[in-house]
Amino acid sequence: MALRYNLIDLIPKGDSGESNQDSEPSVTINPANPSQLIAGAFAATGSTYYKSTNGGVAWVRFGTLPSDDKSLAWKADGSAVLTVSMVDTTTPNTFSTYSSNTTNSNFGAAINVFSGSDLDQPWIATGPDDRVYVTYNDLNKSGADAGGSGNGETASILVSTDGGNDYTSVTLDRVGTTYQDDPSVRVAVNGNTVYGVFVRWNSSVESDSNGDRYASQVVGGRSDKSGADGFTALGAGGNGVQVGNPIDVFTDRRGSSLSVGEERIAAEVAITVDANDPNHVLVAYQDAPGADGSGQVQLVLAESTDGGVTWSTKFTKIGRASSRARV
Repeated sequence: MALRYNLIDLIPKGDSGESNQDSEPSVTINPANPSQLIAGAFAATGSTYYKSTNGGVAWVRFGTLPSDDKSLAWKADGSAVLTVSMVDTTTPNTFSTYSSNTTNSNFGAAINVFSGSDLDQPWIATGPDDRVYVTYNDLNKSGADAGGSGNGETASILVSTDGGNDYTSVTLDRVGTTYQDDPSVRVAVNGNTVYGVFVRWNSSVESDSNGDRYASQVVGGRSDKSGADGFTALGAGGNGVQVGNPIDVFTDRRGSSLSVGEERIAAEVAITVDANDPNHVLVAYQDAPGADGSGQVQLVLAESTDGGVTWSTKFTKIGRASSRARV
């Protein structure tokens, strides 16, 4: 029997000023009621959100927030949906946290505003007991080779014990680099066990019309106390462990040998933890070996079954970026 799927265009062309191919859509599902979904993307006019209360069959507008980046997550008990929205057109730029539910028509006013001199890439996740985690990149700490005056310890996380109303900032990268950490910093939660992962750029391999490649380390950290221990449960001195040592890519040059057609490659690391086993963790990251201009880009999946203490490569998907590709 053939399967049929419905495809829903959340942002029709006539309803969006987006033209930069960076709308980055995302969706979150209520863990207590899977028929409730909130989705959205961001554009030059901000983040437009949509909600569905029937499993994605039909969608209605859920308001618009000022935004240059954003992410979404339901609370673990399903009582509310949270979004964190970044606005970097002001000095300092801000991460605003909003809370709502599907009985409302929008997110309303922010419940928290966190500001800093140069913040990037907010990524939100939730845990039990009203815990909220927002990973981000604090570029004010960039090292000299990245044009900054800091020590390169840019990977960071905000920890909240009251549903996102208040946060404590924790630095995940306590080793640093003369560059910075890759913009993406990610988090995964299973009860009181919380993992953070980031990519540390150590030295330049390529910097030209194709983009930038860096000899890097994928670093995993862990908290056993919902973030209260500063994510120091792994590695010597609590500084985390190496998951892999790829050549990382950052490019905004669409159509180059390090892009995928019109899509740039960057900010690629991801992490997930087994819902039934907090010691079983998977991390996906990219690797770009080969000579300059060769366009080799690989997806690597690493696995740990001992709580992130040791890692093994599950598989490597070998591919090649191409200016002829269309995705």
